[in-house]
Amino acid sequence: MLIKIIKMSNQNPPTFLDDPAVVTTALNRVKKTFATGKTRPYAFRLKQLQALEQQMVTMNKELSQARTNDLGLSDFCNWVFELNTVIRDI
Repeated sequence: MLIKIIKMSNQNPPTFLDDPAVVTTALNRVKKTFATGKTRPYAFRLKQLQALEQQMVTMNKELSQARTNDLGLSDFCNWVFELNTVIRDI
């Protein structure tokens, strides 16, 4: 399920809202964009992957903390076995 992230401030971690209406709206927007063919060009896909990589680097601590909270893994395990691997694959 898609989770909407709301950044409350620079001091606080983001708040996550699990709302079916948000999921439906986002899904419809993605389907509409896909139907236009906008996602087909190589340049578009490359730009999206570069943005994903940048966000993973920027939010590294938050992603690691989320994995620790959910799975009980250490920062080292999160970095070596997940975050670094995904960033390298991008």
